[in-house]
Amino acid sequence: MEDYALRRDHVDWDGTRRAAFAEAGNARRPADTYPAIRTALIELGDGHSALFDPQGAEEMSGDEQVRQPVEGRTLRGRVGYLSPPAVGGSEKVLRQHVREGRDAVAKADRPEACGWVVDLRPFAAGPIPAPSAKPPQASPPATYGTGCPTERSLNLTEVKDADRTGRTYDSPIPPDQPVVDNPGRRGGEDPVMSAAVTWLSRQPGCSME
Repeated sequence: MEDYALRRDHVDWDGTRRAAFAEAGNARRPADTYPAIRTALIELGDGHSALFDPQGAEEMSGDEQVRQPVEGRTLRGRVGYLSPPAVGGSEKVLRQHVREGRDAVAKADRPEACGWVVDLRPFAAGPIPAPSAKPPQASPPATYGTGCPTERSLNLTEVKDADRTGRTYDSPIPPDQPVVDNPGRRGGEDPVMSAAVTWLSRQPGCSME
């Protein structure tokens, strides 16, 4: 962690090490160290690094899909909508996720979309969606894992991905138009989606005026 973590230069390693050894001081088996390791991972502040116990590691690396379907559809004004969920599993599962993502993009691109809404709200800070399934855009930091499906797995965020312009991101992307997503909204109202489509409709190539 100290050698490879993405935000290693922002961590008080002496303090983190002391706290970890203190928390794991009475450990008698590997599982007893998990809380200390997870506490240290929180100190990294990247929002993606994580420790999986044997059961979690098997679920994240197995052939059973740990995700929701990729959603793609067309919105009003030739705007395409894509919601790529978090995904975990074997290489077989990841490849299937990419195929479904490409199919969803094709479905949402009829007729040819003039703009895109890529809805990452269900994603939160879980496993990272396969980037090749989505239209080019900013991606979260890349996370790499150690271990095998029958053992513990430590996923450590080491590098940042970049968007198609080469720009990298180390914090949330400021929105062009801040919108409050009210969890208590009624019926099918979605203020975030409405604001996104309205904003896109005013851009060159998508203007409805």
